[in-house]
Amino acid sequence: LHVVWALARYSSDVIISGSSDTTIKVWKVSRNDFALITTITVHKDEVQALTVDQKNHWLIAGSDDGRISIHDCKTWTCIRTLGWESRAVLSLINYGSKIIAGLGNGVVSIWDKSTILTSDESL
Repeated sequence: LHVVWALARYSSDVIISGSSDTTIKVWKVSRNDFALITTITVHKDEVQALTVDQKNHWLIAGSDDGRISIHDCKTWTCIRTLGWESRAVLSLINYGSKIIAGLGNGVVSIWDKSTILTSDESL
């Protein structure tokens, strides 16, 4: 048994869940059912936070492993991971041109989306 810590909506018929079993699951939603599209397994600890950037078609996930992963929502592949092992990522928000994360050590980190895929920044 595992806990679903986070939910995000990609489209009217696709939702994403982040769980205590370290996985991110992508679901196709129909009127009376959910069908699993894929399971993403890039994190080493509980996935606590999810947000979607509709413009760039990104899923951004945060975990207790101290990492943020960015996934292409068209292929569900990981296109970038950033972070340090010692700071749990507990919350995320897609905010205009920024991605903002709340960390377990009380810090709020902010990244510019225009440079996040290529920068050397970490949490």
